Amino acid sequence: MMRAAVVSLLLLFCLLQDSAGHSTKPKPEDRSSRKRCCGQLQSLRALVYQQGTVLAELRRDFVKVKNENAANAVAISSLKTSLSANQQEVQKLKKENAAQTAELQNVQSRLTAVENDVKNLKNKDAEQASGLSALRNELENLRKECSGSQKVAFSAAIGPPAGRRGPFNSETNLVYKNVITNIGNAYNSGTGIFTAPVKGVYYFRFTGAGYDDKKWNIGVNLYKNGQHLIHLGENSIDGIAKHVSSGITLELAAGDQVHTRLPTNYVLWDDTYFRTSFSGFLLFPM
Repeated sequence: MMRAAVVSLLLLFCLLQDSAGHSTKPKPEDRSSRKRCCGQLQSLRALVYQQGTVLAELRRDFVKVKNENAANAVAISSLKTSLSANQQEVQKLKKENAAQTAELQNVQSRLTAVENDVKNLKNKDAEQASGLSALRNELENLRKECSGSQKVAFSAAIGPPAGRRGPFNSETNLVYKNVITNIGNAYNSGTGIFTAPVKGVYYFRFTGAGYDDKKWNIGVNLYKNGQHLIHLGENSIDGIAKHVSSGITLELAAGDQVHTRLPTNYVLWDDTYFRTSFSGFLLFPM
């Protein structure tokens, strides 16, 4: 529109010049001025054309920028929409995470409670098992006592090789290695000591022999827990073959020990006939 307005103004200017020339006779200086005007008109036309070209390019650039702005506006709107959706998704995930965290804490609390319950049950089971074991042992002991199933009996002798034992210059434990009977395994053939397995009343019998010896006395001492209870003996002048024996009833607690000893400067004899022996058995538990 600017280009058309400039052209219209130039044409009007030329027409005014022509009308002025027809009314008077042109002068030489007027012709020169007209030529200058025509030249200026042509320059103006070229300038108007050039400005039109620039204006067209500006219009194209404007349209291009406008389209780009519109595209950018659409992209921005899309990004805003996407951002809003993402923000909503993030908020949703936060809520879900908070709910899951709360649920996890709840599960952990219940798990801790269950573990504590299991621990308590195990402790109770252990206590009950211990109590049950004690009751079983007590019941077994009562059953043994009531039924007489606790059987204790033994007999043992010094035995071969045939010959004299002693004399010794100090009292010596007698070890009866030839075991005839040992029900309940309360007698120890390695030490010659009987150990009571249960509390009760026991009977013990012990014998001694001497043969073809008129020089030494024969004898046996009986001990309970190291306490001397009985001495059994016979003088050397009483004959070639000598025999002695004795018995005793003792109330023993579980763990009490009974054994015999050869007195100082005494002798005993034994052979395959088991002349020197030690025996005992449980009469009844208590």
